[in-house]
This record gives sequence, structure tokens and C-alpha cells, in this order.
Amino acid sequence: GLTIGGRGEVDLKLHIPSGHPELNTVDGNVRMRDAPIASSKWDVKLDDGNGVLHFDQHGFQAKDFSVSEDGNAGSLSLAIGEPVVDDANTLELVLKLPVTVKQLLRRVPNVAFLGETISGRSDWNISLSIPKADSQKSPQLKLASKLVGTTVALPVPIGKDAVTERSLEILLPLPAEGREYRLDYDGVLTHIGRVPRANQPYAARFDLGSKLAGPMPDAGIVVGGRARELDATGWIAFAVGLTGGGGGAGLRGVDVHADALVIGESRVPDVNVAMSFAGKGTHVELAGASVQGSIDIPRDLARAGITVHLPILHWPAPPEKPKTDDDAGETRSPFAPSSAPPMHIWVGDLRVGKAEFGETRIETRPTAAGMRIDTLDARSPMFHLSANGDWNGSPANNRTALDLELTAPDLGRVLEGFGFKGLIEGGSTEA
Repeated sequence: GLTIGGRGEVDLKLHIPSGHPELNTVDGNVRMRDAPIASSKWDVKLDDGNGVLHFDQHGFQAKDFSVSEDGNAGSLSLAIGEPVVDDANTLELVLKLPVTVKQLLRRVPNVAFLGETISGRSDWNISLSIPKADSQKSPQLKLASKLVGTTVALPVPIGKDAVTERSLEILLPLPAEGREYRLDYDGVLTHIGRVPRANQPYAARFDLGSKLAGPMPDAGIVVGGRARELDATGWIAFAVGLTGGGGGAGLRGVDVHADALVIGESRVPDVNVAMSFAGKGTHVELAGASVQGSIDIPRDLARAGITVHLPILHWPAPPEKPKTDDDAGETRSPFAPSSAPPMHIWVGDLRVGKAEFGETRIETRPTAAGMRIDTLDARSPMFHLSANGDWNGSPANNRTALDLELTAPDLGRVLEGFGFKGLIEGGSTEA
């Protein structure tokens, strides 16, 4: 049950007509000061309760009772008996309090890892409803917030800054063990899960968008749905980090569609991304008009490296940026060349903007100074390019040195494909 401690000032009115017990009435108020409010059963523990509790023969009611938790001020509204809004309930409690997402996710320990990506504090409405004893319903906890003040450090489309408003609602039946709960995140993500118990493992489904794209698995986590934008690099890194490269953290599979797959500053339209997690690592399948094929990321990434096998890769031209004086002489990179794992890349038909590279192979390996490019070979109807060399340095200052061999029956056409139209007309070339 719920207990309210401390001392209060009581104002009580009794009406007891002689010989008519059916007309008896009780009406009163209790003004509480700095009262502790607690329920071990429902994990409620509040301090500094101040306000008026009204009671009569039909029940109890408190509106906007001021309370605090860990020094954070909030308010509590409580109804027991007839004052409840829903006649099917015997108790309704609404707590308005600024809390962190980490505090709330402790109720669902199998998704507590999400708390590591979320920081800040927001105003929350925490509602508890307990049905009448003869009801078939279960007690339910509802958590709702606009998340102003909370930063979600996850890739697009889930991430947000502390200023942006996004609604989050969680419905959790109580007691939670073995029960299904639901989460809705501003139409961007829909999630259902089952809290584990002794004979039943944790199971969950996360779907991009406002509706579920399939059933919840018997065990583990699956991800699906559709997004207008999807940060491919960020989500693959996040998934590999969760699984350690091979099926950990209960992540069983991913199958999502992106209207625009965002990779760095480029956007590839209409791509389906499927991921599976075998014992040896992560397997990614890409399917779309502009990209088709697979990427394999092993658990032993530093030794085995990443293998890319793409029959088709038509990459959009990088967006043009206006040059500034600060750009002169700078060779910046988002990462150090030596931090990249070995790369084994084969593309059957590589195009970057209007440039057609044809069948392309790239083999690289890290070195103490940076990256060794053992093979860079591109063969198209217009040219054959073969190169090897080194990319060395730091993210702020790096340098590429390559030995190139280029054969082209019409160098002018080749340069036109690279954006240098009219620079050379014709010209059989071997260099």
C-alpha cells in the first residue's frame, strides 16, 4: 500500500443522524507538512510532502501535493475510491517530477544500456493506476515526457539535442516480471518488450516509425521498420559495439529500410539494410538501386579486417563546399589512418557522381605510421587505373603518396567524368 507519514492538521466534520446510519457522512481535510510518502510495493519514495488531503466516506483525494525526490521538486496528485477518473480503478496516482532517463530505465534492466547514451534531466509525468479487485486488468505504470533538457546521443533518426522537444511514452504493467511493455518515441521509434523472469528470457522488438513492423521474438532483440533518414555508419558502429561483433547483448537481427541512407556527407536513396550476427562477426546486406552487396565485420577486426563485396555501388558526388582561407594547406580526416582496420574491398560497378571506375579492388592494412594501400585497381571501358602507396599522419595533418599507372584511350573523356570538361580533347594516354 501507500503510506503518508509525518504530522498534519486535521479538519473533520461528522454528520451522524440518530437512527439513520445510511445518512452518516464524513468530510475532512488533512494539511500535511514535510510528510514522507512511500510504497515499497510500487517503488515509490518521496519527501517533503506538503498539501491538503481531502477525505470523505467515498475516498481520498490530493491535488498538486508538493513533493521532492533526491532534492528535485515536483507535485503529486492522488485519488482513492470514488474520486478516481476511471471507475475501473481503485487508486490513481500522478507524479510530476524532473528525473533522468537512467532513473526510469532501472525498472527495465535489459534496456539499461540505453541509459548510457542519454543524459540530462526532463520533466516527467509518472502515472500509476491500480484497478479494482474484481477487474481483469493489471496495475499499470505510465511514463511520459517531452524530453526537453535530455540529450539522446544516438545516430539519426533517434538522436536529439537537449533543446529539441520529442514525446516519449512508456506503458509498463505491474508487477513487471514476465509482462509485456510498450514504448512510443514521437512517431520515430516504436518498441515492445517482455521483462524477463526465471523461466522466460528477455525479448524485444524495436521498429523505426510509428507502428510495429512484425512480431516480438521469443528471445533476444530484433530491429525493423522504416526511416526517412538513417545514419548507416553510426548505427552499424553502435550495433557492433553492442554485440562485440557477434550476437552479444541479445541482438539477433536488423532489417530496416531507409528512404535516404546517410554515410558521412553523402545520401544514398532507398536502401534496405539487414544485419545478422553470427559467431564470427557481423554480416550486413545492402539492397537498393544504387548499392547492392554485403559487408562483413569480424570480431577479430584488427587482424581479419573488413570485407566489402558490392556488385553495384553508385555513390553520389560529394557536396561542393565553398573554400575559405582556413582550408589552405589543411588535410583533415575524421580519423587517424593507422586506426583503420585492414580493408578488403571489391566493387563490380563503382561510380562516384559522373565518374565511372568500373570494377574496383582495394586492399589496405594499418602500419605504425598510418595505412598501406597495397592495391587500388579500377577497370572501366574508359581507363585502367592501378596504384599503391601510403596514407600517413594524424587526423589534423595527413598525407597520401601513391605510385599510379593510368591507361586511357581517351583522356579527355576520363577527365570529363571527373568534372574537368574541356580540359583535354581526346588523347590516348599511358602514364
